[in-house]
Amino acid sequence: MAADVEGAAYEKAIIRILRSAIRDNKDIKLAPARSRSSSDSTTSDVTLKLFNSYSLHIELKKDARAQMGGGSYNYAQDYGAGGGTYKESSTTKIDKGINEEYIKILNSKRVPLNRIIDYVKENETIPELSKKAQGLPITVTAKVWEKAKSKGLLIPLNTYVKTNTEFVYNHYRRKNCYYIQIGGRGFYYLKSNPLNLPIPQLRGNLTVELRLGASGQRMNTTHKTMLVGANIRAQGRLGGDYDPSPFTLENADDYDALFGKLTKNDASVLAGL
Repeated sequence: MAADVEGAAYEKAIIRILRSAIRDNKDIKLAPARSRSSSDSTTSDVTLKLFNSYSLHIELKKDARAQMGGGSYNYAQDYGAGGGTYKESSTTKIDKGINEEYIKILNSKRVPLNRIIDYVKENETIPELSKKAQGLPITVTAKVWEKAKSKGLLIPLNTYVKTNTEFVYNHYRRKNCYYIQIGGRGFYYLKSNPLNLPIPQLRGNLTVELRLGASGQRMNTTHKTMLVGANIRAQGRLGGDYDPSPFTLENADDYDALFGKLTKNDASVLAGL
């Protein structure tokens, strides 16, 4: 939640700077802000309207470790052909491309995940919980959960997987977004640089964090024991292994160098993307 608040504050700060920088430019305007109540997975953070015709979408990230989308995943255990299957939870709202990438990574972790579920089946002392242990989310007594942790069964799932920059590019290309501002690092282009702005391409890695975690404890009054619920979460983060850009949207003085010389012909390329 704190990260969401900080991210929203950073967006507002950049929008204030942009609004001030383009105040006297009749050819470049800020598009109406998106609704904060809607999902952000398919829209960019800020859009500039160029020459009243062309939309320049810009993504904003508050720092070099910014999240790139995440969610919780349910799992149906199956030892048949192909193994078990994953599906994002009902509360997960995530870009289709990121979701597909996460499921690819999760599929590589089915063996250790099945091992944990089988451990619960064999060791759970409450029969109905043992019977229901067919996947995720899973409910288990706190004692059995702690034993699974002490045996190291969670370690193969609590891991970090790096994927290449191309995945980041493709994620934003689906939003028709080719530019990104990163707090403390500056302004970059992604898949391509359609406006030929004097900025570098963002080159780095995306780290996907996988974690099977408990969501809290509750008392089972019938058996007088504590229960925990657990599910698996995948969270992407930008890596910090890239050089700073010479220009940033945090500096109003950089605005003219970035956008001051754009012509309508320059902007028209955005219509074909």
